[in-house]
Amino acid sequence: MGASRPAASAPTTAQQHFLTTTVQLSEPTFETGIHTAQVRGLAGTGRLEFNATGVRVANEVGAYGEVLAYKVVSNLVKAQRVEGMPSGIGGIDFTAFGIQVSNTSGGESVVITDRIVANLVSAKRVQGPSNSDGSITFPESGIQVRNGAFDNAPAHGSVFAENGIYQNQSFSKGSENRWINLSDGPDVSVVHRHADGTTTYGNLKVSRIETDAARW
Repeated sequence: MGASRPAASAPTTAQQHFLTTTVQLSEPTFETGIHTAQVRGLAGTGRLEFNATGVRVANEVGAYGEVLAYKVVSNLVKAQRVEGMPSGIGGIDFTAFGIQVSNTSGGESVVITDRIVANLVSAKRVQGPSNSDGSITFPESGIQVRNGAFDNAPAHGSVFAENGIYQNQSFSKGSENRWINLSDGPDVSVVHRHADGTTTYGNLKVSRIETDAARW
């Protein structure tokens, strides 16, 4: 560090002469801290700038720089994007609608997790973990189950159920329900639960029945 102090004054002209000294300290200790607007590294490196909101890390040209650390502990992290290491392997962008997971080219990517808990999931298609697994699509009329050959028509898949397929989830008194019972002994039956709580067999209307056992 450098310091200038008036060293002496000429007796005839009263002109002051200054002496400049430089002090180099390997491990300086300051009891009251260091007060400065910024701390710079060596030539061609970054700097720390101190402002009213905290600290800004800048690179050699004054743009935002990088902080390299093994671990960061924080109550709040604000960022436009969080990216993995090394650079370019994908990241998370924070948008007005929420978060978007992107791949190396900036397109939509994959989220791999053991469990997701959500009140609402909006998706065009839900598929099993393998590309050959079946999937569920959501047309305007409801849902459609497709087999693993998604791109090959016909792509209709199968629905497997142990007990039955129900019209709704309500079994309370005063509401009606209908379902296909798959556990009625050796039979498959259509059941109608009435508003008064009684249960009868329902009606099944079809336009055609094929009994070619060879198909099965």
